[in-house]
Amino acid sequence: MKKYLSVVFALLLSGVYSMPARAEMNGNQPQYPASAKVAPVAGAAQTDFSGTPKLVVEFQTAHAEIPSSYSQNLRAFGKYLVDNPRSLADIRGYADHTGAGPANAALAQKRANAVKNYLVTQCAVASSRITAEGYGEVSVKSRNDTDAGQQIDRAAIGTISGPKS
Repeated sequence: MKKYLSVVFALLLSGVYSMPARAEMNGNQPQYPASAKVAPVAGAAQTDFSGTPKLVVEFQTAHAEIPSSYSQNLRAFGKYLVDNPRSLADIRGYADHTGAGPANAALAQKRANAVKNYLVTQCAVASSRITAEGYGEVSVKSRNDTDAGQQIDRAAIGTISGPKS
């Protein structure tokens, strides 16, 4: 046990391992420190734990136009799909609670379709390899009682499945 603790301590001191950020509970929602930002910022490298690209595109209120600041992320996501032709992409669109339910469902679908269309037209990914589905406000990703929470919910999230080439 003593040897185990000294190894962990040595790793911590060397900077090879860092303790995970601790979430503080405030009601039912965890409050993460700023260093553990949940949603990636535009232009930042976006990958999952295995190194496979993921995609988060945040939209303006009531809009489905992709902000130009996300083109680098979209191109990296598209390049991965082109380089790995057996992989598939799933794009899920979301909306916050500020509009009516049916309008939010339609907006969420438009956001997912916008991302799919970008990948097909700008990155030459076959349309048949990408599914795009709008989830409206049904599968909300965060609390909607703050501006920051609503911004996170105005998004399209892309994941990749299938084998790497």
